[in-house]
Amino acid sequence: MLSFEIGQLAANGSNAQTYLMGYRGDRPFAEMPKLHIDMKGANTKVYERRRRVPDDSVKVSISPTLSEVRVPLKLLGDPERILLAAHTNAGNVPLDSLPWVALDLTGGR
Repeated sequence: MLSFEIGQLAANGSNAQTYLMGYRGDRPFAEMPKLHIDMKGANTKVYERRRRVPDDSVKVSISPTLSEVRVPLKLLGDPERILLAAHTNAGNVPLDSLPWVALDLTGGR
């Protein structure tokens, strides 16, 4: 399970877009899942390559100060690495962004 936090998503009425891509050395990258999680307040939509997947396939917990997103690794193809990017905005005003980062899940193997 991959878990990450986004600050005050519902509390200030902001929106968040998160992009996740799995990578495995034994599978072509083009075949690995590529997720887009669209969070608007308490509403969440999840897409895999623009195809809608069940919204409850990821878990979003929202509190007044913090929002947590939990994504099962199986949904990302049981990756060795994850590429992740995110940004938040309030209407047309950008609030914060996380440029693409790579997370190594192998523990340095």
